[in-house]
Amino acid sequence: MAENEDKREDEDEEEDDQAKQSDGVKPLPKSKKIQKKDWEKVSKWLKEELSRRKESPFRKSAEDKWKEVDRQIQMNAMVRLNRDGSQVDTGWHNIFELGELSKASEEISSDIRRIVFPENRAWFDAHVEIPPMMTPNGPQKVPQKLQEKADGRLRALMMQQHSDFGLNDRVELLVKEALHHGSFVAEIETVELQMVVDGTKTKTLKAAMPVPHSMWNCYPDHSTSVIGASMFYEGTMFVERYLPRYLCERMVKDAKEDGWMPSQWKKIPKDENVIRDDQRTRDVKITTYWGDINIERDDGDLYFPNHKVIMMNGTLVYMAPNKTPWPPVIYRGYERLDVRDPYYTSPIIKMSPMQKLSSMLANKYMDGVELVLEPPIVYDGNDPDFVLNDGPIIAPGSKVSSKGAVAFKEVKIGDPKVALEGLQLCLAEMKDKLGRPSKKPLNRATVEEVEKADRDEEISLINFIAKMEVALRSYLYMQHMINVQEMDAYSFYDPEADDDDFIRWTKNDLPKEVHFEVVGARGVLGERQRSTMMTSVTAFASSNPLFQPLLETQELLVQMYQDAGVKNPERFVKRANVGDPAQLVVKLQQSQQIIQKLGQALKDEKSKSQVKLTQIQSNEKTKMAKLQTDHQDRVTKMRMDFELKMRELGEKMDSQMRDLRHEMSMKAIDRMQPPGV
Repeated sequence: MAENEDKREDEDEEEDDQAKQSDGVKPLPKSKKIQKKDWEKVSKWLKEELSRRKESPFRKSAEDKWKEVDRQIQMNAMVRLNRDGSQVDTGWHNIFELGELSKASEEISSDIRRIVFPENRAWFDAHVEIPPMMTPNGPQKVPQKLQEKADGRLRALMMQQHSDFGLNDRVELLVKEALHHGSFVAEIETVELQMVVDGTKTKTLKAAMPVPHSMWNCYPDHSTSVIGASMFYEGTMFVERYLPRYLCERMVKDAKEDGWMPSQWKKIPKDENVIRDDQRTRDVKITTYWGDINIERDDGDLYFPNHKVIMMNGTLVYMAPNKTPWPPVIYRGYERLDVRDPYYTSPIIKMSPMQKLSSMLANKYMDGVELVLEPPIVYDGNDPDFVLNDGPIIAPGSKVSSKGAVAFKEVKIGDPKVALEGLQLCLAEMKDKLGRPSKKPLNRATVEEVEKADRDEEISLINFIAKMEVALRSYLYMQHMINVQEMDAYSFYDPEADDDDFIRWTKNDLPKEVHFEVVGARGVLGERQRSTMMTSVTAFASSNPLFQPLLETQELLVQMYQDAGVKNPERFVKRANVGDPAQLVVKLQQSQQIIQKLGQALKDEKSKSQVKLTQIQSNEKTKMAKLQTDHQDRVTKMRMDFELKMRELGEKMDSQMRDLRHEMSMKAIDRMQPPGV
């Protein structure tokens, strides 16, 4: 019966291959199994290729930079050398390392994790390709609810696996590796996790996860065509690591998949030692290779496309095709300066010389401060008091006996502020180049300045995160492909589903055609701007009686809670049955009535304003007429008063003239009469 089932499975696979070929999709190439006679040839080819990569000048240059960066990140003091290259006697000299690069590594990796994995929303979208439903009228579009349900279920499953196996922490390790060494390597491997069920039982969970590796142990492809332009890694990769012998033995004996060679493992001597960190150890050196194997021979070339090979202490123990159409390896970096150089660089690597200079200036500054506070003393070596005491003891309140007028003097020391000024310039340059701009204190900076600094900082990070998102997108595809091949029953919870029950899927429940998009950086970049604009628009609409009835207050509150980072904000907001058509009609009628009232009120207000304007104009005309009349009356009265005064003055003058003429006439008569008359 088992044979019949195997035969049936083979027939199904052949039918699937034929169907794929008919649809224009080519099946994965099938590789021949390696023969025992070729084991040594493949091992020799791998050893020679690995040795070539280790001796590459690009590799040696990269390791020199990594060694210095590792020292600085760990804040180990550097060795101070004299001009002749000899080591400085650091008996009193300061030899500490500044923590600028270490601090920048922690801050940048934390910011990247926050942006890539936001707390209140999914960091990626899954789009399941659902065939359209056929009807007598032709293909019918897939309903939106059905599409959203399929996308949400798959996304919930994959995020459950991410949560169970700590994807966020794994990615943070990769980010730090890229910051410290310019690049990162992650192997996409099926890992296991033991979960406790009912307090007594255990079950094994399996999922495809990125396994971080140190760049010190990774040797990428040196081909100039492999520049990381595509979503998947197109080159070959070596990774070396060490494991105890018992774990390696268990790995070979307990292996269930094809490709393992137990007979080869038995050839490795149990007492064989290997060199690890310049020391001999009994640990087994494991060398893993991913990629094509092409060995040219006179009797026929050996070609094994897209294989995984494992050697233990140089002995071939595993060789099989990869589970994915490409090597299940992620290799990315921050910036590639030379297309010939397979190794990337990073802001921390670029700032490593500046860090070295800053630490040197800081040490010299502290040396100078100590010399200024406790300067050297020159004393008279011929004075027996000084000779017996080995020189004067300088301390607060100390007394020094002296026979001479000038028995000792202080040595002039240079100003240590020169080193301090240089140190400040170096630190400012490092903060700028590392994308960590020095911000003004809050009491001196406006809100706009603070927000702009934050936006600039996030934008500088997004240029780095873009490469991370490409790597994560390739991981999502590989995760789904491996799930389709070997996922056992996996329970997960879909928060967007209508029910509260857990969903249990196997590989047979997974969709075949899926598209993934990483949205973390794009979402976070506009999150603050969207929140600010929404707050402004809502405030404007709420204060305007014309728009206020049209706002959905429940939806606004829910969105504001979400922007504030609150999970499940529906718990705090009362929900109305907005789907009831009767309620919608009532709300619409109320809104229309309010709008009509507002319109009528606006007309009434306009009429009142017109009446007031007319009244004001009439009052102004009356006032002007009265003013003119009053003015005319005053002018007439003044003219009449003037004429009256002129008449009175004329009459007075006439009376005086008459009196004068009378008086003169009387005097003339008196002169004409004889005396005594």
